[in-house]
Amino acid sequence: MCPPDRVHAGRYGLPRSPSGLHTTLFEVDVGRRLRTDVNGLVVFAFRKHDGRSLTEVAPTDPRYLEWMLGQAFLDDAHDLDLRTLAGQSIDIPDLIRTPRRLA
Repeated sequence: MCPPDRVHAGRYGLPRSPSGLHTTLFEVDVGRRLRTDVNGLVVFAFRKHDGRSLTEVAPTDPRYLEWMLGQAFLDDAHDLDLRTLAGQSIDIPDLIRTPRRLA
């Protein structure tokens, strides 16, 4: 008998890995505060910087990214925000595969 996760994945055509499931269900973050544009860049999906990339906003309005950290966004959006503020590159597949450490 197959484990339940394999039955559901096969029945509904869903990916079997957590990273595959995440990319199928969510473009960038679970809260849908961010999305990718036609060039594959991570961009804001809300408010004053809607459609602008995080890497474009970081040098011109870093306080906006800092403001985001104080808001009730989900951890995945905060992680992207922190990486941008630290000058790290944002690669969505790598972020999905990297498990979060619990504090």
